[in-house]
Amino acid sequence: MAPDSSNGALPNQGNQVAVTSFIDSDDEECLARDQINILHWIENSERHKKALQFWETQDALCTRRVDSKRKQSAAAKNEVYQLIGFYSVFQGVLLTAVAQSNMLHCNHWYFPFILSALASISALVGICLKFRTVRKLEKTIDSEKQSRQIFVNRIQKLRWLGQDFKFSRDAQDGGKVNSRRNTILNISIVAVMLLMVGFSGTFLGAIHRILCNPGYSLLPTQDVSPVAKGGSV
Repeated sequence: MAPDSSNGALPNQGNQVAVTSFIDSDDEECLARDQINILHWIENSERHKKALQFWETQDALCTRRVDSKRKQSAAAKNEVYQLIGFYSVFQGVLLTAVAQSNMLHCNHWYFPFILSALASISALVGICLKFRTVRKLEKTIDSEKQSRQIFVNRIQKLRWLGQDFKFSRDAQDGGKVNSRRNTILNISIVAVMLLMVGFSGTFLGAIHRILCNPGYSLLPTQDVSPVAKGGSV
């Protein structure tokens, strides 16, 4: 009986898949066996064993330091947001009080003006100090990440090369990694400071404008002309 031509290709495809899977599993088995042999050789080599343990310890230490510095950096950034929030609320309350007060006039403009200026200076100084702390922390984070990458590369090379690992060649420090985090942070700091200065100037100008140039009143004024009083023109 002739084989069915419609299903004749399926057994060949199945055989190819089976052969490919067998080859892949064989390669993975060989690779795993080589890795086990290398680890066994490292355990028997006192020098390489101590080096691996030291690099793993430093890797874990750098990771903990990076996590700690990141938490401190996040806390400092949250304090910056809180300072900006408090500053905005204070300026808003002061501006509302000036606009609604009947006791303040143009000759009293200096009092709310000084309050607004002091609030602006205090906020700017506090934000500058917090951003300075954030910059130091981010610089430390980049340094710790670079150090950790060096130890990770050494560990990977030792576990991969085994007996072919040479300290003079494979344990050298890598080149310095340029990070874009500092550039983005510097741009953010400049942008925030410029916005704060702009808002401060706007608030100061608004206070003087409200008190000394109130504009025309929208309320109806009382007519005191002679006609209104019943007199003749």
